[in-house]
Amino acid sequence: MTDPYASGVLHKERDERLVAGLAKFSRDAGIQPYWVWTPIAELCGDAEREYLTAFRRQKNGTLRGLAYVGEENGAVLMEDRMSAIAGLLTRNYVRARLITVGVLLERIAAGDTPDHDCLLIPNFYMRKTDGGGIAPWQVAALCDLLLQRAASGQQTIVFVGSMTGLEAQYGPSCAALIKTRFLQINV
Repeated sequence: MTDPYASGVLHKERDERLVAGLAKFSRDAGIQPYWVWTPIAELCGDAEREYLTAFRRQKNGTLRGLAYVGEENGAVLMEDRMSAIAGLLTRNYVRARLITVGVLLERIAAGDTPDHDCLLIPNFYMRKTDGGGIAPWQVAALCDLLLQRAASGQQTIVFVGSMTGLEAQYGPSCAALIKTRFLQINV
């Protein structure tokens, strides 16, 4: 095992319990263990870091999440960016989960919706040309999930390939929630 303290993100005195349960914590977060000790500054900008610094306060505020909007530029893969965020939240003992839309829809259909403090969905809306496209009942289930999470103060981080496409496929109310209650970062 690589030394989790070598990056300087984790400190033995403070994070010994986290390191002892690292396999369990990273499995619950849906990430590889190394993301827990990966410095976030390498993958995320100032806006994300400010959002994450205020993460615990967001529960009582009007902000319900963060939305990356636009085409990925390839510099940093969305799943890497979100994995780093999930790692940061995990090391701060916030229950976060990286999950794809397909797995999330399977869990919703099975009645096993994740209840993590933060869900990170790297493919929330993908243009059909990028392999996106889901059934209307699945759209309704995803929008319901966002609304339920927003109402309970839970945060959700999503990637939206196109806000116009999202509105066309997911509907105006889902798009309005993301436009008005999510911090938008153009990628």
